[in-house]
Amino acid sequence: MVKVYITFSHQILQNPIKCLILSFLSITLLLSSCAKCDETRVEGGYLVVSFIDSSSGKYIYTPINSLLSQDSLKVFDDNGRPINFVFVESVPGEEKHLVIGVYFLNEENALAQKSFSSEQCKSVNVNLSSQKKARYTICFTSKTVNCGSVFKSIIISKDGKVIPIVKGLESATFTDRL
Repeated sequence: MVKVYITFSHQILQNPIKCLILSFLSITLLLSSCAKCDETRVEGGYLVVSFIDSSSGKYIYTPINSLLSQDSLKVFDDNGRPINFVFVESVPGEEKHLVIGVYFLNEENALAQKSFSSEQCKSVNVNLSSQKKARYTICFTSKTVNCGSVFKSIIISKDGKVIPIVKGLESATFTDRL
């Protein structure tokens, strides 16, 4: 345990707002210095996907008047087990559409722990409808950082072709035409 001693000047103590802020900061500093963390734990891995209809060039999922029903979307692994996902609105400044956040990796997943020593791969199957389907292979390695882990590398492919992505600390973002 780290002990932190902070002294306040007489002028600061006379200002209640400054005193309150400094008290909060000192308590936060004290609590954070006592926190323990596991640097070899994978918190999770996410795919953030935008789908564009190949024939019309429009986003498939939009907040209003989507080309396909959101209820028809199914995401699962190679064993047919469902994989959790959420719909999220696109970032401001982009054409309004919905992206799909697919939670493909969690800390209980054996691949997560193996990814610190060697590249691991996992397949994610996405069915938007009976005609619009995709199978993505995600290969990744992890590295430890202060109190956690991030992707050291992540490659996503579809039909044997690598897809350009924007890599985040725990995510990969891309757009696909189906």
